[in-house]
Amino acid sequence: MRKVYFGNLGQFGDIVMQEPALRQFIQDNPTDEITLGCSVKYGDAMKLYEGYHENVKVRKLFLDYQNFPTEDDVRYFENENFDLVTIKKDSNEILVSDKGKLALHPDANWASSVHQTVAAGRQQGIEVTDTQIKFNKKFDRKLNEKYVCFSLFPNHPSGGVKSLSSWQITGIVELVNKLGYKAIHLNGPNEPDVAGSIKSNCSWIDSVALMTNSDLLITGDTGMAWAASGFQHPTVGLFAWGYNPVSGTSKNWQPTNPNAAYLEARAASQIQSKEIVQSIVQTLRRNK
Repeated sequence: MRKVYFGNLGQFGDIVMQEPALRQFIQDNPTDEITLGCSVKYGDAMKLYEGYHENVKVRKLFLDYQNFPTEDDVRYFENENFDLVTIKKDSNEILVSDKGKLALHPDANWASSVHQTVAAGRQQGIEVTDTQIKFNKKFDRKLNEKYVCFSLFPNHPSGGVKSLSSWQITGIVELVNKLGYKAIHLNGPNEPDVAGSIKSNCSWIDSVALMTNSDLLITGDTGMAWAASGFQHPTVGLFAWGYNPVSGTSKNWQPTNPNAAYLEARAASQIQSKEIVQSIVQTLRRNK
């Protein structure tokens, strides 16, 4: 039996999208004892892995996301004496000299041919064969009224091609209300108020709980889209292929989800309103 540290250095979406690689690793190495970890800043995502598998026994949360590994991190790996550390492919140690060198983002040249979950796995030395994320976590957090959740501020406040226009977001909320649903804004820090919606103002994992009990998630290219796919939750995703113009499509940046409809343009703000309306109405109707 080997002692393995498993985990990437990403944010919420990256931590979620590593699930297929973790599942594949367990399948290929059924007797290994696995320590799963991430930065404490994104530790809420670890709650999706509670009760995930009997081999995943410990969670280690690092204190510094921007400057991993700190000297304390290095000492942790030295003291634990892991047989394998998947942060570095085919390695069993982390060094202070690795500071700033360990990043998750897939190779830009893979954009048109390799799905994100496969790319994430390869960076940890694992060949993923199933891109569908699968979580068994159960949430019981229902509101008394029908509601639709939205997460429409990717990369806020820096903006960029993933961002939607303010009129798009306002129009989506107006449509949700017109269809007879409450609109719940799964907001991150400092995101603006949107007229006609209710801010959740809660932790990331509580936002996931709200989302999984909703009728629909409407999202940009956010970590919430990845979390939704892990429960095959009804989703309308608005993506921008300009995030990696080499690919000409965001297809491999879209989570695998049989109950999702994804729309794309060079920039998310260029997706046509008619397409968005049709996709929301059709997805709600299909998943009733």
